[in-house]
Amino acid sequence: DPLDLSLTGRPVYSDNCGSLDDGFTDLSFELCSPGTKRILRNWSVVDFCNANGPYGQYAYAQTIVIRDTLPPEFVCPAPDTIGTDPLSDMGTYKLMQPDSSRDNCSGVVYSYLALSAAGDTLVADSAMLMFPLGANLIRHYLQDSCGNVDSCDQLVTVSDDEDPQVVCFPSVQFSLGGEAIYITPDQFFRDASDNTTPDSLLDIQIKRDSVWQDSILFDCEDVNQTELFVQVRVMDAFGNFNLCDVQILLRDITVPVLECPSDLTLDCGEA
Repeated sequence: DPLDLSLTGRPVYSDNCGSLDDGFTDLSFELCSPGTKRILRNWSVVDFCNANGPYGQYAYAQTIVIRDTLPPEFVCPAPDTIGTDPLSDMGTYKLMQPDSSRDNCSGVVYSYLALSAAGDTLVADSAMLMFPLGANLIRHYLQDSCGNVDSCDQLVTVSDDEDPQVVCFPSVQFSLGGEAIYITPDQFFRDASDNTTPDSLLDIQIKRDSVWQDSILFDCEDVNQTELFVQVRVMDAFGNFNLCDVQILLRDITVPVLECPSDLTLDCGEA
């Protein structure tokens, strides 16, 4: 309070007569906010025993500056984890401004800096940020009208939670040309893809019972079985996977080998 003279001070004087008194007038100029100002205080000290004499009145000016040096206060948004958008390796995040922002003297202005996991600066579109995979950063800034700034960092982690896409054949027919045949996963689907993992790095396996394998051996015991199924699993680098069931039709196309006995002539007594 500029009117609290215990804070701003007042003239100190003494006189043998003891009839001195003082007073002041203020000229106030607002600075960067309504609560900050520069005050020109004109003091007058009067000796009432000699008010009209050459030393009966004294005057001097005092400058009082009320400044705002405190930054705004706010609650930083909590760290967040989001998934990737459908068929995309990016995640969309809605920008959240800090809560409970307040300043001791003026209003506040919000701004931010968004950095990707690789350190690239990102620009928001309608308060929506597109973040790549990994730990990304939003630096929130609040500045009051006097230039005091405070900031905080918020982590936004994007993880891949999208399953790979796989299109399998409903059934596949194989021919058993020998005693057995090894069948691999690529023989059961026409397409497999993922939003983040390249096709060449997808982990594709099959199983007939309970164990995932790179290939399965089928033999003569499996020929012409009508309930012969395998399951195909396509997994990306983050452990997301998709499954499909395929029926196997195993046929034996090997022509039997037949060796006939040679012609033989027997006498009637030998027959």
